[in-house]
Amino acid sequence: MSHLDEHQDHSRWQSEHAFWLDEVKVWKSEHRLALSLAKDLELVYSRLQSELENFERHIFDHETQISVHEGVMAQAEKPGGTDIGAAGMEALHDREVSVHASQVTAFEDIRKRHQSFIKNLKLIGRVIDRADEEQPVFRDQP
Repeated sequence: MSHLDEHQDHSRWQSEHAFWLDEVKVWKSEHRLALSLAKDLELVYSRLQSELENFERHIFDHETQISVHEGVMAQAEKPGGTDIGAAGMEALHDREVSVHASQVTAFEDIRKRHQSFIKNLKLIGRVIDRADEEQPVFRDQP
């Protein structure tokens, strides 16, 4: 191989190196974006977790209201028991109907967001698993 051939190799390699370094710069920027997205993912997780806990509290509160209403009805059904009247019972039940209807809507909304979040999280998990299984392409040379 002549010196000219070697110079041409070196020139071609330097051109490739410049291109590769530009690519690495872009990839590093994309990695920083990925890290930022991971932080955003944590925020979304926290918000969804908070929504689940809030929804759970609403369910328990509604269960308590139902128990109270059942107790009021049981008391009214006993001979000589106290009765808040038909209008009071109807108003109490109407409120429960409204609360339950809003819970149905909230449940569907939360379920859709949860399923979407988990579906996308599993996809990210598969990407991470594959990346963990891959061996480095380039190892430091002695």
